[in-house]
This record gives sequence, C-alpha cells and structure tokens, in this order.
Amino acid sequence: MSFIKTLSDPDQSDQRKPQERAGVIAKLVCDFNEELHNQTLREEGMEEGIMHDREEIITHMLELGKNTDEIAYPSGIPLETVNEIAAGIGR
Repeated sequence: MSFIKTLSDPDQSDQRKPQERAGVIAKLVCDFNEELHNQTLREEGMEEGIMHDREEIITHMLELGKNTDEIAYPSGIPLETVNEIAAGIGR
C-alpha cells in the first residue's frame, strides 16, 4: 500500500513524471485484475469439472439400476440435483 501511495503522492521522494506514475499504477491495477480474473476462471473450471464428474457418476449409477434416492443419500448430492440429471438423460 505504501508503494502505491508513494507513486500517487507527488510530495514523496519519487521523481517520476506524473505520466510515468500513472502508467505504473495502471500496470499494477491491470496485473491485479488479470490475476483475479485468472483465479475466477480456475474456480469456475473446477466447479464445472466437479459438476461434470457428478453427472457422470449419477449416470453410471442409474445405468446400474439404482434409483435417485439410492444415489442422493450416500453421495451427499441433493435429491433435486440427482432428479434433474436423471431427467436430462431420460430416466
């Protein structure tokens, strides 16, 4: 935080031109936003992967003749979710 304050405070010892300070600040903000964006993408990708795995497991269990109650309770997957997936594959 003090680094940013130093860059934005012309009374500090930094002798950069205002345009240079603004450029450095913009770069810091851009880098921060890019990292936050990348983190969000990773989290969304993980969530999508987990949901895909759930759907695959539910599908296989239905193919083995299990009903939705038998799948939901031991797996911890909400019955509504299991029913939605089962309906989506025509079960």
